[in-house]
Amino acid sequence: MSSLIRTTLRLALSILIIVFALFLLNAWIFKQAWTNYLWVNLSYLLHQEWFAVLLVALIYLTAFLFMRWHLIAWPIRLDLLGRIIDVTMQLDMEVLDSPEKKAKIDAMRSTLHGAAQRLNQIGLLDRILWTRGHEEAAWIHVDGIERELVVMQSPGRVKARLETAERDLREIPAKDATDLADVIYRELAGATSEVTGSRDSRFRDLLYEALGVIDTDDENDLDDTLNWHNKTVWLTWLGLTLLISLEGTRRGGGGLFAAGAAGGFLSRLMRAIKRVDDPTDSSAYWTTLSLSPLVGALAGWAGILLVELGVKLGVLGNTFSGVTMENGYGSFALALAFLLGFSERLFDAITESLEKKVDEKAEAKGTPSPKRQRPQDAAPPSTSPQPKAPSSPESSRNDAPGSGG
Repeated sequence: MSSLIRTTLRLALSILIIVFALFLLNAWIFKQAWTNYLWVNLSYLLHQEWFAVLLVALIYLTAFLFMRWHLIAWPIRLDLLGRIIDVTMQLDMEVLDSPEKKAKIDAMRSTLHGAAQRLNQIGLLDRILWTRGHEEAAWIHVDGIERELVVMQSPGRVKARLETAERDLREIPAKDATDLADVIYRELAGATSEVTGSRDSRFRDLLYEALGVIDTDDENDLDDTLNWHNKTVWLTWLGLTLLISLEGTRRGGGGLFAAGAAGGFLSRLMRAIKRVDDPTDSSAYWTTLSLSPLVGALAGWAGILLVELGVKLGVLGNTFSGVTMENGYGSFALALAFLLGFSERLFDAITESLEKKVDEKAEAKGTPSPKRQRPQDAAPPSTSPQPKAPSSPESSRNDAPGSGG
């Protein structure tokens, strides 16, 4: 029923868009007065830098959310749904030789069905604020069912899976995993060709614990990746808000934003072309690539202000004296904004130079007065032995053995 409602709403929205487009086309062809008025005002707005910055920011945000959902979120969901289908097929092939096992298999199948249903219920907020924890929760359910399913297999398959689990545990850089792998190795070394009785139960318990450690390590990696994707949404919203706020506070920085964004994107693009093997997660690299123009735009705009400040403080030479936002900016300022967006080291070098200059001025103002030194014409202390003055009774009493201070 919900799918029918969504289909109906999409159809109605498509019809409204088509009708509105035909209405605009008809008005444009017959040159109605209101279309000319609308075009004149729109043309005026497009020539205003503040409007261009706002429009580009909205286009960037829309493209970022579209790319993030279809190139990152949707493939992750498809991979998870494929894993759910695979585990469901394994459950269907199980032999239900007892009522207890049948009830357990039915419960597992119901859990998988619920996880898949939650993944397929996609709303507008899911597309905008992905991940929202759906994938992580589903992976935890799938891993738990796989552990339960593995320990239900025959003794031979349990032993074989335990041998591979030992190797997987040694790849985890944790002492607990290595200790558990050593325990499994000793148990396997002491087992005979046929596993029965208490030994089989011991193998199943060890396998369940080993798979739990392996799954936890995988889930931690997934959690780190999804947390990074969640942070990118916040960073993008905050960066665009700062960008629009800077343009509203200091009009005329649209060109600097564009030059810095081009530099940031080109820098990341050249790294992507030159790299050979990157061990990092590909989805995380997508988000880094999408954030680079935003970082470059902010670095280009703020870097011009820092260059102007550096000239006034004497950190930078007269070559940069013409770089100022008050009198507009020319090709030199645009090229400098491009470099600031392209090179993180250049931006860091300018900020470090300014910090060093400010620290030097602060130290110069707060330097304590020098200590009084010995006059140069004073006679040096004599090193020859001097006659000892006679001690007074008081000093003799203090120097006597056993006298306390």
